[in-house]
Formats: sequence, structure tokens, C-alpha cells
Amino acid sequence: MYTGSFNSISITKTSPTVHTLKGVPIEAEAVAMLKVADSLEGIARYAEQFLNKDQDEIDEEITEVLAANLRAILAKLTVEDINNDRESFNQQVTEIAQK
Repeated sequence: MYTGSFNSISITKTSPTVHTLKGVPIEAEAVAMLKVADSLEGIARYAEQFLNKDQDEIDEEITEVLAANLRAILAKLTVEDINNDRESFNQQVTEIAQK
């Protein structure tokens, strides 16, 4: 779901059931705040990826990339890691998302 403008995009995504490192099935809801980098490189990357796409296509593409990254991170952790070390979890999501 897209809310906002290109200055700031907020996306909420609920993952499908993902199995953690120890095989525990979980579902997670994530909220991502996105912004196009205000550098020439950031603007060029945005244009390269999204030029000539309508807003629905952009939203879908961003959501799918974030969902895939969320699933990959959840699958590498235990439920205890997710619950007890949220700062590390958030940091992993941020690092992957920034790339």
C-alpha cells in the first residue's frame, strides 16, 4: 500500500508465512519509509528503475523487493532473535533495503 509522495513513501507489508531458522512458522508486518536519495546518483537510479512506470507498478515493485528481503532476513533468525534483538533485526533490514 502506497501513502505519501515521492518525498517520502510509506509501505506496509505483511509477509506470507515464513519459517525461521529453527523451522517455526511466523508472519510479520513491516512498515518501510522510503525516500529517493537527494543526490545525483540517487535520482539517476530512481529514473533508471522507474521511468515510464505508473504509480501502481512502482508500488508493486518496491513492495515485492521489500517483501523478499524481509522473508530472507526472517528465515535466517530464530523467533528469540527477532523478539529479543529488534535493533539488530531493524539494522539488517535497513542495510539490505538501502542497497
